[in-house]
Amino acid sequence: MGTTNSHDKSSLDNHMAGILTDSAQYINHQEIPNKLLAQCKEVNFEAKILEVKDALENNSNSKYTKAEIDKQLAFIKQGQQHYYVMIAEEIFRIADDNNYGICKHLNQIYLFNGAFWAPIDKDTFQRFLGEAALNMGIIRFKAKLFHFKENLCKQFYSDAHTPILTANNNEVLINLQNGTYAITPQGSSLRPFNKDEMLTYQLSFKFDKNAKATRFQEYLDRVLPDKSKQLVLAEYIGYLFVRNGSATLKEEKVLLLYGVGANGKSVFF
Repeated sequence: MGTTNSHDKSSLDNHMAGILTDSAQYINHQEIPNKLLAQCKEVNFEAKILEVKDALENNSNSKYTKAEIDKQLAFIKQGQQHYYVMIAEEIFRIADDNNYGICKHLNQIYLFNGAFWAPIDKDTFQRFLGEAALNMGIIRFKAKLFHFKENLCKQFYSDAHTPILTANNNEVLINLQNGTYAITPQGSSLRPFNKDEMLTYQLSFKFDKNAKATRFQEYLDRVLPDKSKQLVLAEYIGYLFVRNGSATLKEEKVLLLYGVGANGKSVFF
């Protein structure tokens, strides 16, 4: 089992090429701030302020709700705080337009690259906010101020809520290179990535319904040639994809592998 023939090497090369092709569709999370900065254009903050004030006077024709107007007007009256809100809203808009995502999860800022979420360092994120404010027209000395960036970051922590997840003990999600594989009582299928599912990982291979585990099958045929016993092992592997607390299946069983030494038990576990 330790040798590799030319056919195995060719299969491995093709497999790795497939992984790299799928992975190339989504950028590294560390590149997202620069992608967003490139689209942060100058914003006419004064015009936005006048729009909010006008909306308050003519609420019947406003695109804002009364609660939104009151909230934003309160910030305007307090001074520069309205800049924090407007900058945050603009960055959220740009992220959504590009199928990225920004949220607060476990008291940390996470970024979504179109496939999965990953955390970003707080200092890196604060520097990004300062540069974004600069691109939007905030004067340089203010955008570079530590307290300005710190308060802007606090605004993000306030606004960047984690997606509300509904616990589903009857569903298992596996995030792969070409989509999210969902296992449910109704069956299993590959579906598009969904940032609302808040998956914070991505496995390094893609789903292929025609894939064959030839090496694993050779191992089974060698250490456990009885096909009926192989099916028992397959059953217990399947239990790995049943969530604890599932109302669909509750099998209180334990698997014991018995035999002399060096015959594949530890390999399986």
